[in-house]
Amino acid sequence: MLKLESVASFVSVVETGSIAGAARRLGISKSVVSERLSELEKVLSTQLIRRTTRKLSPTQDGHHFMDAPSKYYAT
Repeated sequence: MLKLESVASFVSVVETGSIAGAARRLGISKSVVSERLSELEKVLSTQLIRRTTRKLSPTQDGHHFMDAPSKYYAT
């Protein structure tokens, strides 16, 4: 099931460019942001964020999800 908190965490990660920045913005821990992001990717069966040791960036699916999230889940 798609959870609003997970979507909000994803959007914050994309907008701030980091899990730490998203955590600060949302007032939660980095581990919670990471868990929510992983949960969202699992529910959608796709990777939304490309994670490297130096940066995070949205995948093609991540960009599409930001533009039109309703295409990724049944209503």
